[in-house]
Amino acid sequence: MKKADNRRFPRVKAQHFVSYHRYDAQGNVVYEGMALSLDLSREGILIQERQEIPVQTRVKIILAVGDDVVPLLGTVKHVEKVSEDLYRMGIHFDQITEEQVQKIAQYHPDILKNS
Repeated sequence: MKKADNRRFPRVKAQHFVSYHRYDAQGNVVYEGMALSLDLSREGILIQERQEIPVQTRVKIILAVGDDVVPLLGTVKHVEKVSEDLYRMGIHFDQITEEQVQKIAQYHPDILKNS
């Protein structure tokens, strides 16, 4: 059964390679990796990766869009195991500035729409 989608902002398909840093409870980087984004919105991003990132883990996503690099801090909200060695993680941005939104919107203008 599919969950209801009560998002304030629409998701847009956005496949980009992203790098990320995982943090422990003390704020130390404990892992660095690469993933593929599948979609994003003003509030979050869905990434796919071979390493599971546990729910409630803080991460820094470095999203490359065009010539811009947009660093975004967030928290993993859900994890889905897609196959034996592939996971999808939904990350909610802890905060996103208008400047970051505008950089992303240059390549994905639909993130500016309200649902």
